[in-house]
Amino acid sequence: MSNKTSDKEVASLEIVIKDCREHLKIYGEAFITASELDRIENVLAEREQKDERIKELEEELEKANRQLDLDYVEENFIPKQKVKDKIEEYDRKMTEDKGHPNWVVTDRIVMNVLEELLEDK
Repeated sequence: MSNKTSDKEVASLEIVIKDCREHLKIYGEAFITASELDRIENVLAEREQKDERIKELEEELEKANRQLDLDYVEENFIPKQKVKDKIEEYDRKMTEDKGHPNWVVTDRIVMNVLEELLEDK
C-alpha cells in the first residue's frame, strides 16, 4: 500500500471517527462505542509517531551511507593528480638514466611507483 493510499485511508477514518463522535453526542449511541473510537484514534496516533520515526531513521541512514561512501573513497582511491605527479617524477628519472635501456630497471621503477602510491595514500 502506497503512502498516498494509506494517507487517504487515514483521512477517511478520521472523518468516520468524527462523525461517530457527533452521532454519540446527539443520540447517545452509535454502532461503535466511545472507547472503541478512542482505541482507533490511539492506533492512528501511534501509526503517525511510527511514520515520523521511520522518516527520521531513513534520514539518519542516508547520512550514514553518504559518510561511508566518503570514507570508502578516501581509504581506497588514489587521487589522479598524485598518480600523474609520480609518473612525471619517474619519467624524469628514466630520462636522466638514458644509459640503462634494460627493462628490468623500468620494471623496478614501476614497482617503486606502485609501492610508494600504496604507502603514501
